[in-house]
Amino acid sequence: MPAGYPKLATRLTDVRYGDLWGVGQHRFICGDAEDGVEMHRLTDGEHIDLVYSDPPWNNGDAKSWRTQSKRDGAVGRNVVATDVVPKILSVAQARGLLAYVESGLPTLDGFITMLRAMDATIVGQWETWTTVNKKRKNALIAADFGQHTVRLPDFTGMGDGVTPGYAMRAWGHTGTVLDPCSGLGFTSRNAAESGWRSLNHELNPNRMARAMESLEDLTGQTAQLIERTA
Repeated sequence: MPAGYPKLATRLTDVRYGDLWGVGQHRFICGDAEDGVEMHRLTDGEHIDLVYSDPPWNNGDAKSWRTQSKRDGAVGRNVVATDVVPKILSVAQARGLLAYVESGLPTLDGFITMLRAMDATIVGQWETWTTVNKKRKNALIAADFGQHTVRLPDFTGMGDGVTPGYAMRAWGHTGTVLDPCSGLGFTSRNAAESGWRSLNHELNPNRMARAMESLEDLTGQTAQLIERTA
Protein backbone atom coordinates (compact mmCIF):
# COMPACT_ATOMS: atom_id res chain seq x y z
CA MET A 1 0.00 0.00 0.00
CA PRO A 2 1.48 3.40 -0.96
CA ALA A 3 2.81 5.69 1.77
CA GLY A 4 0.16 8.01 3.12
CA TYR A 5 -2.75 5.90 1.93
CA PRO A 6 -5.49 5.91 4.61
CA LYS A 7 -5.70 2.71 6.63
CA LEU A 8 -8.93 0.97 7.59
CA ALA A 9 -10.88 2.78 10.28
CA THR A 10 -10.15 1.39 13.71
CA ARG A 11 -11.02 4.28 16.03
CA LEU A 12 -13.89 6.30 14.50
CA THR A 13 -16.61 3.67 14.60
CA ASP A 14 -19.54 6.05 15.26
CA VAL A 15 -19.60 8.10 12.05
CA ARG A 16 -23.18 8.25 10.73
CA TYR A 17 -24.94 9.50 7.63
CA GLY A 18 -25.77 13.20 8.16
CA ASP A 19 -22.90 13.82 10.62
CA LEU A 20 -20.73 16.94 10.51
CA TRP A 21 -17.24 16.40 11.97
CA GLY A 22 -14.08 18.46 12.27
CA VAL A 23 -10.38 17.65 12.42
CA GLY A 24 -8.78 20.94 13.37
CA GLN A 25 -9.80 23.49 10.73
CA HIS A 26 -10.96 20.78 8.31
CA ARG A 27 -14.66 19.87 8.06
CA PHE A 28 -16.22 16.56 6.98
CA ILE A 29 -19.91 15.88 6.32
CA CYS A 30 -21.55 12.59 5.38
CA GLY A 31 -24.29 12.95 2.79
CA ASP A 32 -25.56 12.35 -0.73
CA ALA A 33 -24.41 14.69 -3.49
CA GLU A 34 -27.66 14.05 -5.34
CA ASP A 35 -30.01 15.64 -2.81
CA GLY A 36 -27.60 18.44 -1.89
CA VAL A 37 -28.82 18.85 1.71
CA GLU A 38 -25.53 18.07 3.43
CA MET A 39 -23.56 19.95 0.78
CA HIS A 40 -25.57 23.06 1.66
CA ARG A 41 -24.92 22.50 5.38
CA LEU A 42 -21.20 22.16 4.71
CA THR A 43 -20.76 25.17 2.44
CA ASP A 44 -23.38 27.67 3.66
CA GLY A 45 -21.59 30.88 4.68
CA GLU A 46 -18.16 29.43 3.87
CA HIS A 47 -15.63 31.13 1.60
CA ILE A 48 -14.31 28.64 -0.98
CA ASP A 49 -11.36 29.26 -3.29
CA LEU A 50 -11.06 26.02 -5.22
CA VAL A 51 -12.96 22.78 -5.89
CA TYR A 52 -11.09 19.49 -6.28
CA SER A 53 -12.74 16.08 -6.51
CA ASP A 54 -12.32 12.52 -7.76
CA PRO A 55 -15.96 11.29 -7.79
CA PRO A 56 -16.54 7.53 -7.28
CA TRP A 57 -17.88 6.74 -10.75
CA ASN A 58 -16.78 3.10 -10.62
CA ASN A 59 -15.92 2.64 -6.96
CA GLY A 60 -17.07 -0.68 -5.54
CA ASP A 61 -17.05 0.60 -1.95
CA ALA A 62 -19.40 3.45 -2.82
CA LYS A 63 -21.76 1.24 -4.83
CA SER A 64 -21.84 -1.45 -2.16
CA TRP A 65 -22.64 0.98 0.66
CA ARG A 66 -25.25 2.72 -1.46
CA THR A 67 -27.00 -0.58 -2.17
CA GLN A 68 -26.88 -1.67 1.48
CA SER A 69 -28.32 1.63 2.66
CA LYS A 70 -30.99 1.62 -0.10
CA ARG A 71 -29.65 4.80 -1.68
CA ASP A 72 -29.86 3.67 -5.27
CA GLY A 73 -29.33 6.94 -7.17
CA ALA A 74 -26.86 7.73 -9.88
CA VAL A 75 -23.81 8.30 -7.69
CA GLY A 76 -23.62 4.57 -6.97
CA ARG A 77 -24.15 3.39 -10.55
CA ASN A 78 -21.59 2.87 -13.27
CA VAL A 79 -22.83 5.73 -15.43
CA VAL A 80 -21.56 8.52 -17.60
CA ALA A 81 -21.17 11.58 -15.45
CA THR A 82 -24.03 13.50 -17.08
CA ASP A 83 -26.55 12.45 -14.40
CA VAL A 84 -24.47 13.58 -11.46
CA VAL A 85 -21.94 16.22 -12.43
CA PRO A 86 -24.30 19.23 -12.14
CA LYS A 87 -25.09 18.29 -8.53
CA ILE A 88 -21.51 17.56 -7.56
CA LEU A 89 -20.26 20.81 -9.10
CA SER A 90 -23.24 23.00 -8.23
CA VAL A 91 -21.21 25.06 -5.74
CA ALA A 92 -18.43 25.67 -8.28
CA GLN A 93 -20.98 26.70 -10.90
CA ALA A 94 -22.98 28.97 -8.59
CA ARG A 95 -19.88 30.75 -7.23
CA GLY A 96 -17.84 30.94 -10.44
CA LEU A 97 -14.98 28.77 -9.11
CA LEU A 98 -12.20 26.81 -10.76
CA ALA A 99 -12.80 23.07 -10.36
CA TYR A 100 -10.41 20.18 -10.90
CA VAL A 101 -12.31 16.92 -11.45
CA GLU A 102 -11.18 13.37 -12.23
CA SER A 103 -12.92 11.34 -14.92
CA GLY A 104 -12.41 7.86 -16.29
CA LEU A 105 -11.10 7.88 -19.86
CA PRO A 106 -14.10 5.92 -21.28
CA THR A 107 -16.51 8.61 -20.04
CA LEU A 108 -14.30 11.61 -20.80
CA ASP A 109 -16.12 12.95 -23.87
CA GLY A 110 -19.52 12.87 -22.18
CA PHE A 111 -17.99 14.41 -19.09
CA ILE A 112 -16.53 17.36 -21.01
CA THR A 113 -19.79 17.85 -22.90
CA MET A 114 -21.61 18.04 -19.58
CA LEU A 115 -19.16 20.57 -18.16
CA ARG A 116 -19.52 22.79 -21.22
CA ALA A 117 -23.30 22.56 -20.91
CA MET A 118 -22.82 24.03 -17.43
CA ASP A 119 -20.99 26.99 -19.05
CA ALA A 120 -17.59 25.85 -17.80
CA THR A 121 -14.48 26.58 -19.86
CA ILE A 122 -12.11 23.60 -20.08
CA VAL A 123 -8.74 25.21 -19.35
CA GLY A 124 -6.68 22.07 -18.80
CA GLN A 125 -6.74 18.31 -19.32
CA TRP A 126 -4.15 15.69 -18.30
CA GLU A 127 -3.81 11.91 -18.20
CA THR A 128 -3.18 10.67 -14.64
CA TRP A 129 -3.18 7.40 -12.69
CA THR A 130 -4.92 5.92 -9.69
CA THR A 131 -2.60 6.09 -6.69
CA VAL A 132 -3.40 2.65 -5.26
CA ASN A 133 -2.06 0.41 -8.01
CA LYS A 134 -1.30 2.52 -11.12
CA LYS A 135 -3.38 0.10 -13.20
CA ARG A 136 -6.05 2.56 -14.32
CA LYS A 137 -5.54 5.76 -16.23
CA ASN A 138 -7.75 8.74 -15.45
CA ALA A 139 -8.25 12.17 -16.92
CA LEU A 140 -7.89 15.23 -14.70
CA ILE A 141 -9.86 18.18 -16.04
CA ALA A 142 -9.65 21.82 -15.01
CA ALA A 143 -13.06 23.42 -15.53
CA ASP A 144 -13.32 27.18 -14.99
CA PHE A 145 -16.78 28.47 -14.05
CA GLY A 146 -15.41 32.02 -13.76
CA GLN A 147 -12.47 33.88 -15.24
CA HIS A 148 -9.37 32.87 -13.32
CA THR A 149 -5.74 33.56 -14.07
CA VAL A 150 -3.93 30.83 -12.20
CA ARG A 151 -0.88 28.77 -13.08
CA LEU A 152 -1.95 25.28 -14.12
CA PRO A 153 0.62 22.58 -13.22
CA ASP A 154 1.36 19.74 -15.62
CA PHE A 155 -0.30 16.78 -13.88
CA THR A 156 0.56 14.28 -16.65
CA GLY A 157 1.49 10.88 -15.24
CA MET A 158 0.86 11.82 -11.60
CA GLY A 159 -1.15 9.69 -9.16
CA ASP A 160 -4.43 11.10 -7.87
CA GLY A 161 -3.09 11.03 -4.31
CA VAL A 162 -0.71 13.94 -4.97
CA THR A 163 -2.47 16.03 -7.63
CA PRO A 164 -4.68 17.98 -5.15
CA GLY A 165 -1.58 19.37 -3.45
CA TYR A 166 -0.09 20.52 -6.75
CA ALA A 167 -3.36 22.23 -7.62
CA MET A 168 -3.47 24.05 -4.28
CA ARG A 169 0.16 25.14 -4.29
CA ALA A 170 -0.20 26.52 -7.83
CA TRP A 171 -3.01 28.79 -6.63
CA GLY A 172 -0.52 31.34 -5.38
CA HIS A 173 -1.79 31.71 -1.83
CA THR A 174 -3.49 29.52 0.77
CA GLY A 175 -7.25 29.20 0.92
CA THR A 176 -10.15 26.79 1.32
CA VAL A 177 -10.73 23.82 -0.96
CA LEU A 178 -14.04 21.95 -1.34
CA ASP A 179 -14.10 18.26 -2.23
CA PRO A 180 -17.69 17.20 -3.09
CA CYS A 181 -16.80 13.45 -3.13
CA SER A 182 -13.90 13.22 -0.71
CA GLY A 183 -13.55 9.44 -0.42
CA LEU A 184 -10.44 8.39 1.49
CA GLY A 185 -9.28 11.94 2.06
CA PHE A 186 -6.48 12.69 -0.39
CA THR A 187 -7.72 16.27 -0.77
CA SER A 188 -7.87 16.89 2.98
CA ARG A 189 -4.38 15.43 3.50
CA ASN A 190 -2.96 17.53 0.68
CA ALA A 191 -4.72 20.58 2.10
CA ALA A 192 -3.16 20.04 5.53
CA GLU A 193 0.28 19.58 3.98
CA SER A 194 -0.15 22.70 1.82
CA GLY A 195 -1.48 24.96 4.57
CA TRP A 196 -5.02 25.01 3.20
CA ARG A 197 -8.37 24.42 4.92
CA SER A 198 -10.62 21.72 3.45
CA LEU A 199 -14.38 21.12 3.31
CA ASN A 200 -15.12 17.45 2.59
CA HIS A 201 -18.40 15.82 1.52
CA GLU A 202 -18.65 12.02 1.38
CA LEU A 203 -21.47 9.52 0.88
CA ASN A 204 -20.03 6.52 2.74
CA PRO A 205 -19.61 6.88 6.56
CA ASN A 206 -16.80 4.31 6.71
CA ARG A 207 -14.79 6.02 4.00
CA MET A 208 -15.26 9.34 5.77
CA ALA A 209 -14.04 7.78 9.02
CA ARG A 210 -10.96 6.42 7.26
CA ALA A 211 -10.22 9.86 5.80
CA MET A 212 -10.52 11.54 9.20
CA GLU A 213 -8.30 8.93 10.85
CA SER A 214 -5.67 9.52 8.21
CA LEU A 215 -5.84 13.27 8.84
CA GLU A 216 -5.62 12.67 12.60
CA ASP A 217 -2.44 10.67 12.06
CA LEU A 218 -0.99 13.38 9.82
CA THR A 219 -1.84 16.42 11.95
CA GLY A 220 -1.96 15.04 15.49
CA GLN A 221 -5.42 16.62 15.91
CA THR A 222 -8.47 14.66 17.07
CA ALA A 223 -11.70 14.30 15.11
CA GLN A 224 -14.66 15.93 16.88
CA LEU A 225 -18.36 15.49 16.18
CA ILE A 226 -19.83 18.98 15.51
CA GLU A 227 -23.43 18.16 14.63
CA ARG A 228 -25.62 15.06 14.38
CA THR A 229 -28.98 15.31 12.65
CA ALA A 230 -30.47 11.97 13.66
